[in-house]
Amino acid sequence: MTIPRKVNSYAPSAPEPVTPPYCRYCRVRMDLTRISPDIGGHVVRYFLCPNCHLTDCVRV
Repeated sequence: MTIPRKVNSYAPSAPEPVTPPYCRYCRVRMDLTRISPDIGGHVVRYFLCPNCHLTDCVRV
């Protein structure tokens, strides 16, 4: 007999894929550097341009 495990309904789900944005100065596709949770169940993704090192964040 198996004991049913309680599922944590507040656990964050797998982050949905986001296409990296283009750098607004040199038009190179940016690299994803970090993913961090945000208020209200959103996720903030931080991107870095490999060419000019501009940083940008996208809230999903």
